[in-house]
This record gives sequence, C-alpha cells and structure tokens, in this order.
Amino acid sequence: MSILVLLGVMALVAWLVWRSQRTLWVVDIRNTDVFVVRGQPPIALLTAIREIAERDAIAHARLTARRGQHGGILRTSGLEEGPRQRLQNVYRLQPEARLRSS
Repeated sequence: MSILVLLGVMALVAWLVWRSQRTLWVVDIRNTDVFVVRGQPPIALLTAIREIAERDAIAHARLTARRGQHGGILRTSGLEEGPRQRLQNVYRLQPEARLRSS
C-alpha cells in the first residue's frame, strides 16, 4: 500500500513540475494595481495590462501566460468578457519570441 502512495506522490510532483515549466509568467490585478507574481512579462504588455486594468476598474483578476503547442496561451480568471477580450487582443499582438524569452 505504501508503494502506491509513494508512486502517487511522485506522479503528482512530476505533474506539478511539468506544469510549472509551461508557465511563462503570472500577473495579479488587485484594485487596478498590477503585480507580477512570477516570471517577467514584456514591459509593453505589462503597460497595456495596467492601462486596461485602470480603464475598466478591474477589482481582482489573475492572468497566466503559458506555453502552448502552437504558441503562447493567456488564461484569465476574475474578468468580465470586455476586459478579458481586450487583454487577449493585446497579448496576441506580442511576438511569440518576446513572450518566450521573458
């Protein structure tokens, strides 16, 4: 029984490591203030995120950029449709190499 538990824990750790390696950066928005939690988003993108957060008065949100099979993927939580779409559009304007090298 303990071998199965150990294998399960090892599989969970391996999955968490694999998942964290796919994450490029994480940004939190709290009361229109933008905080980089992890990684280094491009400065131009960070400036655009700040502008959208202020314009739309975003109270709380999290943006996570990940490596995808065909380029970067921006995952969002805590956003309404309008601000989410604006952030997706700004993210897609960034060259893929800049997103990956950050």
